[in-house]
Amino acid sequence: MGGEVISSGTEEETDRKTATAEMENSRQFEIRDEKTWASLSRGGEEMRYKEEDEWLALKMETKETREIVDKKEKRCAERWCRSEEDK
Repeated sequence: MGGEVISSGTEEETDRKTATAEMENSRQFEIRDEKTWASLSRGGEEMRYKEEDEWLALKMETKETREIVDKKEKRCAERWCRSEEDK
């Protein structure tokens, strides 16, 4: 009986991790599939390359935005630390 509970818990945990990973990756695959389908339906590699360039540009923009936010958060934290020291 105890072995079944552990086994069930392990299976549930594995299922949960698998479902989480699938959810995290599904949107990326959907986007790539849509782009591939659009490229094939329009009949051109040129379109596919354009979409991949747009995807890479968006990825770089996201990275740059994260870096800006990180810098702003760091400055805010530094200001907060200074204000705490002044107290």
